[in-house]
Formats: sequence, C-alpha cells, structure tokens
Amino acid sequence: MSITTKNGDKGYTNLLNEKMVIKSDPRVKLLGEIDELSSYLGLLKSEIDDDKIKDEINNIQGNISNVMAQVAAGNHDKYYLAVDNLIEIEKLISKYEGMSIPQNKFIIPGDNRVSAITDICRAITRKVERQLIYVDSTNKIEENSKKYFNRLSDYLYAVARYIDFKDEITKKVKESLKVELIIDGKEKVLNLEAAKKLLGQIEIKATNIGLPVVIAIANQWGTIIAVHFMDGALPGSYDIAVNKAYTSAIFRLGTLKLGQMSKVGQTLQGINDTNSRIVIFGGGYPLMINNKVVGSVGVSGGNGEQDDEIALFGTSLMEKLN
Repeated sequence: MSITTKNGDKGYTNLLNEKMVIKSDPRVKLLGEIDELSSYLGLLKSEIDDDKIKDEINNIQGNISNVMAQVAAGNHDKYYLAVDNLIEIEKLISKYEGMSIPQNKFIIPGDNRVSAITDICRAITRKVERQLIYVDSTNKIEENSKKYFNRLSDYLYAVARYIDFKDEITKKVKESLKVELIIDGKEKVLNLEAAKKLLGQIEIKATNIGLPVVIAIANQWGTIIAVHFMDGALPGSYDIAVNKAYTSAIFRLGTLKLGQMSKVGQTLQGINDTNSRIVIFGGGYPLMINNKVVGSVGVSGGNGEQDDEIALFGTSLMEKLN
C-alpha cells in the first residue's frame, strides 16, 4: 500500500481517537515537533561513538514515542511515563554533570560536531516542552510527561558538555604525547616518560567512570615499562593488569579478541593453557603508531567490559598520533 493516500490534501488529518482534525491543531503541531526531536536524536545516535549514550538515547526515543501516543489518543491510562522514567534520567544528568567542568558562561555550540548536534536536540526539546504546555491548557497532558521533557533538555545539555570536555582532554593529551616518543633507529618506541603520560590520562578516564584500577604499560616485547596502582584498586588486579599488557604485546591482539579465538573449535583453542601469563578476557590492547605495535596497555579492576573500555581509551591516545 502506498504511503501517498491524498487524504490530507484538504488540510486535515486523523488522530488515534479523533478523525478529520485540522493540521493547524496544536496537538498536531506538538506531534510534529516530537517527531522532529526523535529524528534529530536518531542523527545524534548515529554520530556518537559511546555505546552507553547510544542506549540511553534509544530509551529516550521510546519514552517520547509513548508521549506521542498519549497526545494522539488522549489516553493517560494506557500511554504514560512512570516516575521511574524521571528517576532514571535524573540519575543520568547527575552522572554527566560529574564528568565535566561546570560552566559559568553562555555556551556557543560548534567546537565539536557531536556536541553541536546534542545542543540542537536540546533546543528542540525546549520547543517541544513549550508546545506541550500550550496543549496542556486545553487537552491535559499527564504530569510525568511534562516533567520528562524538562529533564530531557537538562540531560542533553549535560551530555553535550561531557562530550566537549572529553574532546578537549583528548586534544591536550595528543599534544602532550607528541614529544614523548623517541626514535630507536628507524622504529618509534615507547619510553618511560611517554608511558607515564599515558598512565595519567588513562587514570582520568577510570576516575570519570568511578573505577579504581591498576594500569600497566609494556613495550613491544611485553616487558613492563610502568605500572600505576590507583587508590582503592584491588591488590589482585596488579598481576592481572601486568599479564594483560604482556599478552597483548606478544600476540599483537586485544585480550578480548584472543579469548574469542581460543574458544573450542577456534584457531587458538587452548592457547591460554600453554603459558600461565596469558589472559583471555577484556582489558588488554596493543599500542600502535603508524600501524606498528610499539607497546601495550593492560587494565584490571572492574568487570571485563569496564576494563576493556578503559584500555581501549588508551589505544585511542596513540592512534591520534598516526
């Protein structure tokens, strides 16, 4: 069936509970603005490289779709947002506020593409909120839905500032690392000063997610250059972090990838039984310059996913020097 029905050619449309509603109706305008917001959130989701924020945006799109159904049907009992939806987004606002520097000036978007898109979503959210309050004066909107859009604009502001902060830190790290690599013949290798810089920046990443870890940096042969033990890290994490760095260096692979290749029936099945230092779960990655392995990083202290995220951040610092 074609999407072109021609039923709206005379300026009328249908809502779920009402037919032949003029398209200038405030409810129709509100539905269009929420649709616009969801579309821009989709653009943001496609551009951002943080899987956790992608999941958060996906949940938000589901919640605002529920409000669209409420407006179209005029049914608060079937379509509504729960208090838990408000609590969830308020927790996220607090999280991102704690992961960036507080701002005491007007923000001029544009330094970073992804944060600029996030600010567009924030501005549209404010527009939606204004129209929603207008509609509420004649067609009552459920209370949690009104509060949700107010919180959503705060969430998007906090996320945009977090993205700006992370981008600024990455740029500074890139500049600070440029002078910390030495030339050994024709090969670029890590020295102690470079390793110390990496450890410091990786610690910031771990601190931002509230996780005390042990971080180990090895050279291209798996020999440890430096180890950083954060306050509160588990003593048992020391050997694990060191062995993750060792494993990634000698196999030129991330430990998570090596684990997948060592499963039953895979090409490296049983590889971990050949050497007690081999680790086959997340948290270790090679460090590369110009597609050449110059060392490795190992992180231990959280679950496999958290360790892997922090270690992968370490590799991104090196990749920006290519």
